[in-house]
Amino acid sequence: MPTSKTSRTNRPDHAFRSRFDQAEDLFPLRQYLRIREELVRRSITSVVLIAFAVALAMFGRSMHRMIARHGDGGATWLEPTAWTLVAVSLLLTARRIWRNVNAVLELRTELNRYKSEVDDLRIREKESGGSGNEA
Repeated sequence: MPTSKTSRTNRPDHAFRSRFDQAEDLFPLRQYLRIREELVRRSITSVVLIAFAVALAMFGRSMHRMIARHGDGGATWLEPTAWTLVAVSLLLTARRIWRNVNAVLELRTELNRYKSEVDDLRIREKESGGSGNEA
């Protein structure tokens, strides 16, 4: 059941119009904006993962102190098992941090490339706009 006048139209060209429909040459600008958002997201994720790795290391240290003070040698398997879990978690977190840092470095080079293309587009737009006003 239609809920508004626009939903009753049967024109397929009106249904899904792209906001970039008439500006096909803005692809570098769209890519630049997308990469900039991805760069910010990856940077924030890396910082959060580094904080998580530090928290894991602090947890391992406090776990060691707790077992040393209260363990009395009753469960000799507990501390090595816990350290193994902490070490595996730290290694997986370090791998994710490494991948994010590499992605950030790649995104920066790509961002610079698209930024230069966007600057070229702006220069061409100014040149074509300036000649159109003089005529």
